[in-house]
Amino acid sequence: MCRLESLMQSLKMNIFRLQTEKDLNPQKTAFLKDRLNAIQEEHSKDLKLLHLEVMNLRQQLRAVKEEEDKAQDEVQRLTATLKIASQTKKNAAIIEEELKTTKRKMNLKIQELLEMTSFPSWLKKIRF
Repeated sequence: MCRLESLMQSLKMNIFRLQTEKDLNPQKTAFLKDRLNAIQEEHSKDLKLLHLEVMNLRQQLRAVKEEEDKAQDEVQRLTATLKIASQTKKNAAIIEEELKTTKRKMNLKIQELLEMTSFPSWLKKIRF
């Protein structure tokens, strides 16, 4: 954008210089009018080109913004999925621990029952 602003400023200065010369030297009026018209035409063309460039840059900016929005949506989706997976893993670990505890309790109860009964000693040694 600085290049564009510099170009516009340069053209404005040239126009101002030519208009000043015209006012100070009436003999060069015809030449200066032609020169002024040429510079104004060039300035007009440059403005059109700059306008097209600005439009193109705006389109690129919109495209980049759209991609950024899509990426942000994907980040949010993946974050939610990760959160669910993490919670599921925690729940699975809790259930696993509960099952281990239940199994230990059941094994202790079986052991107690085996010791309380009059099963042969070889049957008491069997672990479940």
